Amino acid sequence: MVVYTWNFHPDLVDSARRQGARGYLSKTLTARDLVAALEAVHAGEVVVSDQPPRARSTIGLNWPGRGEGLTDRESEILALITQGKNNADVAALTFLSPNTVKSYIRNIYRKIDVASRTQAVLWGVNNGFTPDHHRIDHWRGGP
Repeated sequence: MVVYTWNFHPDLVDSARRQGARGYLSKTLTARDLVAALEAVHAGEVVVSDQPPRARSTIGLNWPGRGEGLTDRESEILALITQGKNNADVAALTFLSPNTVKSYIRNIYRKIDVASRTQAVLWGVNNGFTPDHHRIDHWRGGP
């Protein structure tokens, strides 16, 4: 058994190991490192990834909603909602579980002070969360 997670709280790592986990792997691993770790576990080794950095966001970058306290992931999810994606679509596009998406959405609502999806979409439209189609078309080789 292997745990694949963002959370490296020492108590969780210890608990997983006590319950038989042979690996405790970070979601920050590259594909190559993940495969190597899984192969090592399969070969009988115990593999515990180094604890990832605390913040996933890159210092110096800016994104819509940052001033309101939205993380880069929350902003990504709000952008998808603003584009009309439902929770299942958001989960599939972000590789998150539907329940995790719901948790993110609740946090987003609280941070931008809205009570409904409609209000969140309107907030997103008014605050830079709609796609820049001109830039996207240019990137794809269009006009």
